[in-house]
Amino acid sequence: MTLEEQPNLERLKHGLRDLKRLRPIAFGDIAALEDLRELAYSELQRRAGNALRLLHSDLVEMIAFDNVDVRKAVCDVVAE
Repeated sequence: MTLEEQPNLERLKHGLRDLKRLRPIAFGDIAALEDLRELAYSELQRRAGNALRLLHSDLVEMIAFDNVDVRKAVCDVVAE
C-alpha cells in the first residue's frame, strides 16, 4: 500500500465502523460481499441520476445527446 492510499483506507474504515455501529445489518450486507466496486459504481450512477432530476429537461437532453462539453461546464462552475 502506498502512502497516498493510507489516508483513504483509514477514512473508509472510519465510515465502515460508523455503519457497523449505527446499522449493523447494513454493515453485514456489505461485509458479505466479495467486491463492492461494481455496487459502489452503481450507487454513484444512481446518485448522479437523482441530481440530474433537478436540472431542466432541455439541459438533460443536451448532456444525453452530447451537445455540450459537460466536463468543461462542470469544471468551470467548480472553479467559480
